Amino acid sequence: MGCEEAAETEVVELHAFFTDWYNGRLTRSDEEFARLSSVLAGEFQIITPEAGVADRQSVLDIVEGSWGRYEAVEDGAAPFVIEIRNFLARPMRADDDFILATYEEWQTVAGSGGEGEMQGRLSSVLLRFCDDCPNELAWVHLHECWLPVVGDLGAGSVSIEGVSRL
Repeated sequence: MGCEEAAETEVVELHAFFTDWYNGRLTRSDEEFARLSSVLAGEFQIITPEAGVADRQSVLDIVEGSWGRYEAVEDGAAPFVIEIRNFLARPMRADDDFILATYEEWQTVAGSGGEGEMQGRLSSVLLRFCDDCPNELAWVHLHECWLPVVGDLGAGSVSIEGVSRL
């Protein structure tokens, strides 16, 4: 697998973890949570869409405490869904250990009656090669900003374990 493909796989699979974790589909255990804790580098930092800054431990605490936060909707559909769009990965240099990637993250939270509210984020992530990580990549830095809502998931998207890809 090439480094660009590995980066996209990592982004999609980690967001599938978030979907399953927040929907309560995973067992609330250290083993399941390791999917996140094992890929956030010790120096990980996120800049949130609200211009906040959080370190690795803060993110782990927030996500762990948010297990099962979304209740199932009446038709059994996932109440929380993430779709990754417009993924682009760029290795920094041929001799470097980093990949810079950008992608859109569209989240839909189902409300009463199955109606969903969609929010989009434009994300830039710095990934570092890591032999001990799933997909051999660790998350070093993530910067997110809000995107305007442009519509629903639409035709042409394919759902993969709760994460849709165009």
